[in-house]
Amino acid sequence: MEQEQTNLRQSPTCTCTSENPEELLDTTRRNLKNLKKNGEHCKFTYDSVFIDILFHFRLSLCPHNFQEVLHLGWEAATQGHKIDPKLRTKFYLATEAAECLARQSVHVTAQWEDAVQFMIKIFIEVGEENLFVGPYHTRSLKNWVLSVLCYADWCPNYHIRIQMLGIIQLWCKKGQFKNSNIGETIAFGLMKLSEYLDAEEYLLPHGTGLNLDSAWFKIMYVLYTDGCLLVTYHKAALQIKSLRVGNEARWLARVVELVATRNNLVTMKLLECRCWDSYQAVQLIMKSLYLLKVLVFSLHSVETFSSFGFARVALTALIQVTSSTLAVIPTIRAECARPNKAITEENEAELSEEILREALDDKIRALTFIWNYLMTSPKSKTLLTILKRDYGEELNRINSSATKADIQIFLLPQAEEDDMANCPDRLLDGVTMSVMESPVLLHKSQVTVDESTLVYLLLQKSPQCPFTRTPLHHDSFCRLPDLQQEIHAWRKEGSCSHHE
Repeated sequence: MEQEQTNLRQSPTCTCTSENPEELLDTTRRNLKNLKKNGEHCKFTYDSVFIDILFHFRLSLCPHNFQEVLHLGWEAATQGHKIDPKLRTKFYLATEAAECLARQSVHVTAQWEDAVQFMIKIFIEVGEENLFVGPYHTRSLKNWVLSVLCYADWCPNYHIRIQMLGIIQLWCKKGQFKNSNIGETIAFGLMKLSEYLDAEEYLLPHGTGLNLDSAWFKIMYVLYTDGCLLVTYHKAALQIKSLRVGNEARWLARVVELVATRNNLVTMKLLECRCWDSYQAVQLIMKSLYLLKVLVFSLHSVETFSSFGFARVALTALIQVTSSTLAVIPTIRAECARPNKAITEENEAELSEEILREALDDKIRALTFIWNYLMTSPKSKTLLTILKRDYGEELNRINSSATKADIQIFLLPQAEEDDMANCPDRLLDGVTMSVMESPVLLHKSQVTVDESTLVYLLLQKSPQCPFTRTPLHHDSFCRLPDLQQEIHAWRKEGSCSHHE
C-alpha cells in the first residue's frame, strides 16, 4: 500500500487523452460504476483511472471538480456506507484531493463551502473506522486545517471552522502534542471560536448541527494531559490577579460554562423527552464530570480557579453539574428494573441491570472524587471557603436531593454564612448584597463590589458597569485595601463572638 501511495504522489504519466477535467471525471465515474457493477475490482484499472484524475485535477482546481473527485473517492471506498478495507487504497483519491486543496492554500469562501463540508464528512466517517489516520494526515494538510480553524480570513463561516474539530480529533492521541506547537495552535483556534460554540447545537448527540460531542471532549482532554494548556492557565491566573481579563481567562470560563450547560441539557432531555436511553445518558454525564475534574479540580488547574475572582466560575459550574446529576439518578435506578434496552444502534446487545448499575456507580464515584478533592486538597482552600460562605442555599438543596435519592456520595461542607444582621452596609457588595472579600470601587458609579463580581462582569464579551452601562476597562475601577482589612477585622470579630 505504501508503494502504491508513493506512486500516486509522484504524478506518473497520464494515460488519458482528454483535456477537459469535467469530461474526464464523467468518464471515470462511468468506468467506476461499470467496474462495480461487473464486480471487476481490477487494481491496475483502478490505479490507472486515479492517476488520470490526479494529473488533471492538479492542473485545474475548482469547487466543482474538487467535489466530484471526493464523490469518486467516496464511492470507491464505501459500499452502503460501510468502509471496505479491501478498497482502502481507492479512498486515497479523496485524500489526494484534500492534499491539493491544502498545498494551494485555498481559502474557504462561499463557493467552496459545500465542497469542504462534504470533505469534512468523509474525513470524520472514514476516520471513525480507523482507515483515515496517521500518515494520511500530512503536514501541509494539518497546517491548512489549523489555518481554517484559527483565522476568519481563511474561512468566514464559523460553522465550518467548528466542524474542523471533527478532523482534528483524528490526530488526538495522548502524548501526540507534547513536542510540537500543534496543541497550542488548536487551543488558540478553540479560543477564537468559543463564543460561537453552542452546547446544544454542537456538543450533544442528535443536535441540530454536526455532532462534535466526542471530538470536543477528546481534544480538550489531550490538550490538558499533554500540557498544551499550561500557558493558558498561567496567563489566565495573571489576568485575574491584575483584574485585566483577557482572551485566556474568558476562554477557560467559557469552557467550564459549556461543560455545565451541556450536563444540564443532558439531564433535562433525559427527564423530559427521553432523547437517549439511560446508559447513553450516563456516558454523556460521565464526560461532563471527567472534563470538569480535569479542567478545574486537578493539580495544575485548581490554582487558577482558586483566586477570589475566578472561584465563582468554578463553583457555579460544580453546583450546576452536581444538582443536575443528582436529579436523574432516581430515573436511572428505575431503569435498572427494565433491563432490555439496546446499547447499540443495531440492537445487537441488551443492556443488563448490572451494566447500567455499574455505569451509575462510576458516575457517583466521579462526582465523589471531585467533592473529596475540593474538601481535602490544600490548593482548593480558597474555593472551599467561598463555597461554605456564599453557596449555603445551594448546598442545602444538594443535601436534600441526595437524601431523597438515598445517596451518600460525599460529606458536603456545612454552610458558614456571614451574620448579615450586624454587617455595616459599606461592607456589602453593591450587586449581590453579600459581604465582600476583596472590595473594588467602580469609579463612574462610585459603587463598591467584590472582586468576584467585577471579574464576572469583565468575563462578558462587552464588559459594562451594571449601574451606569459605561464600558469597563482597567482604569475604571480600583481595589480598596483599607476596606478589605476592615472586612477581615469584622469577620474575625464575628468569629470570636460565635465561639464565645
